[in-house]
Amino acid sequence: MAYKVPYLILADAVHKMQNGKLNIVGIFDRLFFRNLPGALAECVIVALIAATGDDDLGQHAASFRIESPGRETLAEIGGDMRFEATGVTYLGQIRAVIQMRNLVFREYGRHRVTLYIDDEEVAFCPISVEEPPEGFQD
Repeated sequence: MAYKVPYLILADAVHKMQNGKLNIVGIFDRLFFRNLPGALAECVIVALIAATGDDDLGQHAASFRIESPGRETLAEIGGDMRFEATGVTYLGQIRAVIQMRNLVFREYGRHRVTLYIDDEEVAFCPISVEEPPEGFQD
């Protein structure tokens, strides 16, 4: 398998436009919590997953995991994805928009949003969980 993931991001919200575009609002790579555990009430994972070879086509098990700095799974959502030859930008592609709620972070450090396909890590997006800097306004 040789999937390509042009983007994998965490954001506040996504609005699907009539012209096929995604309007992604509030992209972030850092979270600030004064105290731990800290909770993120709502967010969305957005990814473009591309099949680049014939072996990538068909049905595959996929999961998105939020992982701690020690790679402990904090949250996971998954299911089957079916890649079909579409002749679009890539051989086959899926735009994933995954709503997440009530994510709890128990430690500071570099967390990850990781995409697994058929139990293989395909891509990740780092998310830094930090104490707020001096003068930070909530």
